Amino acid sequence: MKYNPSNNLYKITVNLFFVFLFTLSAYSQEGESKKETGLDKFVEYFTFYPNKDKVAKDSTLYLSKIITAPIVSYSPRN
Repeated sequence: MKYNPSNNLYKITVNLFFVFLFTLSAYSQEGESKKETGLDKFVEYFTFYPNKDKVAKDSTLYLSKIITAPIVSYSPRN
């Protein structure tokens, strides 16, 4: 049987294939967003929340965040 674009079975098969690919890509992107990378863990280690206790008591306050970073310096000897 020759694949003719006007064939209804061919059109249905192609459409189902693209629906399957779309569903698969949406599912894989959802899984990626839940994974925590090494950079996320690194940033979270250097993140401090100065008003965490006050926010837990009063819901009208916003959680403040301070992100510190280590400074690494390198100067080659001449």
